[in-house]
Amino acid sequence: MLIAAIFGGCQKEPALPSSALQIDSGISNNSLYIGGREGDTATFSISAEYDWRILPTKGFVCEPSSGTAGKRIKITAQATESNNSRDTVRLDKLSFKLQSTVFVGIAAYQYPQIAIKSGYETVYTDAGAGATATVELYSATPDFDIVCNGDIDCRVVQRNTQSGQYTLQVTSTKATGSDNIEQIGTVAFEIDGKRQGASVEVRKVPIRPTAEQTILFYFLGTSLKPYYNNNIANIIKAAGKNILGNARILLFTQSSSTEASLDELLYDTSARRCATVNIKSYTLTLPYTQAALFEQIADMVEYAPARNYGMVIGSHGKAWIPTATPQTAKSAQSIISAREKLWTPAQGALPTRNIGDTSATQYNTATLATAIADADIKLRYIIFDACFMSSAEAAYDLRNSTDYIVASPCEIMSTGLPYDSVLPELLLDGGAHFDLDAVCRRFVEYYRNTPEQIPSACSAVIDCSQLEKLAQAMLRINTSGSRTITLADIQSYEGLSSHLFYDLEDYVRQSCTDEQAVADFSAQLAKTVSSRYHTDEFYSAYNRALNAINYYSGITTSAPILFDDSAQYRDEWQRTEWYMATH
Repeated sequence: MLIAAIFGGCQKEPALPSSALQIDSGISNNSLYIGGREGDTATFSISAEYDWRILPTKGFVCEPSSGTAGKRIKITAQATESNNSRDTVRLDKLSFKLQSTVFVGIAAYQYPQIAIKSGYETVYTDAGAGATATVELYSATPDFDIVCNGDIDCRVVQRNTQSGQYTLQVTSTKATGSDNIEQIGTVAFEIDGKRQGASVEVRKVPIRPTAEQTILFYFLGTSLKPYYNNNIANIIKAAGKNILGNARILLFTQSSSTEASLDELLYDTSARRCATVNIKSYTLTLPYTQAALFEQIADMVEYAPARNYGMVIGSHGKAWIPTATPQTAKSAQSIISAREKLWTPAQGALPTRNIGDTSATQYNTATLATAIADADIKLRYIIFDACFMSSAEAAYDLRNSTDYIVASPCEIMSTGLPYDSVLPELLLDGGAHFDLDAVCRRFVEYYRNTPEQIPSACSAVIDCSQLEKLAQAMLRINTSGSRTITLADIQSYEGLSSHLFYDLEDYVRQSCTDEQAVADFSAQLAKTVSSRYHTDEFYSAYNRALNAINYYSGITTSAPILFDDSAQYRDEWQRTEWYMATH
C-alpha cells in the first residue's frame, strides 16, 4: 500500500497552522508500502498539536484511530482487501480531523503481491560465468519462493520485510564467447505454490572492453516525444548496419517529466539488428537539479567507459537565456508574463525545437558545464539538436566542458537531425574518429534537398579552444571606436518582434569603426567557427515565415539588446560570463 502525503485540502474555521499535524516516521519519500493481501500491515507515526481522529476510509483501517494533543503516536494501517492483480490499486484517502479542520490528502494504494521494480522485467549479465546482475522487487508477503530456469542461479541478497522491498542476485553459471545478446534463463515467483504474474527474463551481453568512443544521445523532455521516437528509430536504423565497431551508444529518454531511462544500443550479429538494453531507470524530482544531471552524465562514464565521449542533446533550447526561478516568478509576475508571451509561437506555426517544456524541466548552460566538470571528464563534442545554441554566450559557458560544439544559431525544425546519415559520420574507423564538418553539411543538405521538409537549416562547428581568444578580440572591439547602429540592419535569427539573437560578426562590422580591430576579430572568428553551413532562409515559429539570411557567420550574440529599450533579458545578459570577459 502506497500512501503519499499531500497536506492542505479542505479547511473550516478555525484555521490551524500546517504544523498542527505532522508525520514523524515510517514514511520514506512520502510513501508507505503495505502488501497486497487482506490483513497486511505497515506502521507510521504522527504527532499533533490538537486532539485528532481518523475519518472512516475504504480499503484499510488504522489502529489507533484517534489520539490526544502533544503525543507522538504509532499507527498501524491494515489492509481490509486483497489485491491479486499485477497493478497498483487505489483504495482511498486517509483524512485526519483536528477540531473543525480536516486534513485530507494521504492517498492509499495497494501493491500487487509481487511487483518487479520498473526497468527490471529484463536483466542483463555480462558474458562470463559467475557474472551477476540484480533484480529489485516488491513483495506483499515474505514467504515467496524463487523458481529459476536456464543457466542461472538466484538468491535474495537484501530484504526488508517491513517495506516489502527485496534485492535478488542473478548469477550466470555458463560462459559464452558469443558476440550476441542471448537469453540464458528466466526467474519466476511463487506464493503458496501458486505462480505469480511477475517474472524476469535474464540475458547475457558480450563482455565489452573500454570503448574507443561512447556517445550519449540525451533526449530531454517529453513535448517532442513523437519526434524523439523517430530520431531513435533512425539511430537504430543506422547502427543496424553494424557500424558501431569499438564504440558504444547510450540513450537517455523520458516517459514523463519525472521518469527517465538510460539504455544501451547493442548490435546483435546473429539477428543482424540492434537491441536496446536497459541500464538504469531514474525517478526525477521537479525542478531538475544539477545533481540529477551530474548523476546521468556520471552514469555514462561508469557504465560505458571510453577513451573519448560525445554528447548529442535533443531538446528545446534558448541559448544562454536563463530559466525562470520561483523567486523571479513571485517577485516579478509582470516580467514573467511578458517573457512567456515572447516565447509563444504564432498561431498555426510549424513545430520547431524552440523553447523548453517548462522552467522546472530545463537546465541552464552553466548547469550543464558544472555537471560535466563534476563528472571529471571533458567531452570531445556536444551536438545540440536544439534551437539557438550556436551562441557566443552559450558556447563560452561550455568552453571548458568540450572540445567542439555543433549547433544552430536559429530554430531547428521539429524533425531534428537526420540521424541515419549523421551517425556514420560520428563512428568513422570503428568509432575511433568523427567528422563534425560532415555532420553540419549533412544536416543542412537534408533540409535543402528533401522535398517534404521546409528548406530551413543552419549549422556550425565551434572550436572551444579558440573561445578565449575570441573573447579577447571582442574586448578590443568593445573598447575601440563605435558608431550608432540600426538594429533592423543586423542579421537576426528569430522571428520575434524584438530580437534576441543577432549575427555576431555582422554586429561587430556594423558597430565598430576600428577597421584593424574588425579585421583581427574576423580572422579569429574564422578559427573559432571552423565550419558553417546554411540554407538561403530560416523558418521561425514566431512569425510563421521563412526569413532571409543576408549575412552568416554561424554564431550569434545578444549584445545589441543593450540598444533596444523593449528587449527582455538585458540585465541577465550583463551577468553572463561572455559579457564579463568582453567588457
